[in-house]
Amino acid sequence: MTSSSARPQNRSRNVAEQQRLLSFTNVNSTHMLCCCCWPLYSCALTLSIIDTSFVGIFTFRSAELVFKSTRNSKWIDISILLFFLASFTCELLSLLTLGLSHSRNNSRYVIPRITLLTGQAALTTFISLFLVLYFVGFSQYLNDIFISSYEYWMDEKLSANDRADAVHELFVYAVGIFILSFIYTIYELFELYITKKYQNTLDTPPEFIPVLHQEPPRPAGPNLNMDQTHYLPPPPYNPQYC
Repeated sequence: MTSSSARPQNRSRNVAEQQRLLSFTNVNSTHMLCCCCWPLYSCALTLSIIDTSFVGIFTFRSAELVFKSTRNSKWIDISILLFFLASFTCELLSLLTLGLSHSRNNSRYVIPRITLLTGQAALTTFISLFLVLYFVGFSQYLNDIFISSYEYWMDEKLSANDRADAVHELFVYAVGIFILSFIYTIYELFELYITKKYQNTLDTPPEFIPVLHQEPPRPAGPNLNMDQTHYLPPPPYNPQYC
């Protein structure tokens, strides 16, 4: 009798422990990162700091290269510097708004970071797909476009040996850029997932409702006409301003 009565109690205890474990997991899954013990905010902020640091290093190196060759600086070096400078500005602003989102508990402060990550992931995905077309069978056609563009802008005619060297260099660059863009795309998607998951833990304030600045409709009555011109009453008379 005792063993039979103890079995339902043990089962009820096991069920209660399982429910308690599931509730603990559900509560902490919104605050912890997958298999890591880090909070989502700390992980998203760390990844954002890493991105900003790398872009800042590239911006500094590009600026150093342009300033060292001020007299002989090429337009492509200046374009690369402007690109990294704009990217660094966007990274820094999104990092600041991400930091404010935690202190103000507002999910809208995460939108700049998510927008930047989405744009970067879309750009690297496009580059990867373009390079896939390059490796599939369009390499000769694209090489002719790149070399012809170089000859047109630089006003320089390449010889057969120079064109062969250029084709080899383009292939090496394409392989390297494809590997980097593919890895960076996976990293961006992972960071986007973490940032989006962190955004879901924050509160979303109600939508902004603008105040109407137009005149409210006039009530219609037996002696009133809606089409009649409405005149504003004159200001009150003040004898001190006579």
